[in-house]
Amino acid sequence: MANPWFRFYAEFANDPKVQMLSEADQRRLTMLFCLRCNGHVTLQDSEVTFLVRVSADEWSVTKALFISKGFINDDNEILNWDKRQFTSDSSKNRVAAYRERKNIEKSISSKEVTNSNGHVTLQKRYCNAIDTDTDTDNKKTNITKRSPELVLLEKFGITGELATDFSKQRKAKGAPITKTALEGFQREAKKAGLSITEAVRVAIERNWQGFKAEWHQTELYGGKNETSARTSGNGRVSHSQRIGAHLDKLTREAWNESGVDDSIVLTVPGDNEII
Repeated sequence: MANPWFRFYAEFANDPKVQMLSEADQRRLTMLFCLRCNGHVTLQDSEVTFLVRVSADEWSVTKALFISKGFINDDNEILNWDKRQFTSDSSKNRVAAYRERKNIEKSISSKEVTNSNGHVTLQKRYCNAIDTDTDTDNKKTNITKRSPELVLLEKFGITGELATDFSKQRKAKGAPITKTALEGFQREAKKAGLSITEAVRVAIERNWQGFKAEWHQTELYGGKNETSARTSGNGRVSHSQRIGAHLDKLTREAWNESGVDDSIVLTVPGDNEII
């Protein structure tokens, strides 16, 4: 098997049979490996002495030693060579297959194939990479790409189903998710004593486009609890406080609902005055 390289194992450095050899004999053994790699399966003694650059007497002593240790036989053939060298190490077959594929590719590169429906389809191309004997895992890795919005939401701690629902709601209301908007949520959530994720959840549940601390407080203390939330020091709700509560609620609804007229007319019960 002629090849520009061969497998040389690290055990050479600590194999007792090798290490008991002199440095000269170790070099001669390595030279025999190289000659075998170049295609010299068997060699005449005269060829060895010339190629290894030793005298006939020197080689006679070395050869006897190599035979006794099982490195070579009487024909100077390396024993156990095929057990240490693999057939796939030779590039001859791989190069021939590669050239054949290239020739096929060239012959069909300018051709088109028409199927039975009359549609022109592309030719199948052969891979132009040279095969190797290395084990390769060809499993495809599925990479799920996240949208920039979800990436931004994750930076604010909004993940999973909550992030998905929030993104859908914002899109439905025509409001993009931006860093500025999320910072607003964060700021107002802090005023209300909530985390940003809690504020987002509240906004989704109440179908709010945004989130305001006062909206949240009005929802918590509105209706029957409005009196306790807005009662003055004497336990009575003033006329202006009632109007403020109604305006807060109407303003919030106008902010979140599409098609609502932004002009608000409020008639105070029991009074003819229009505010």
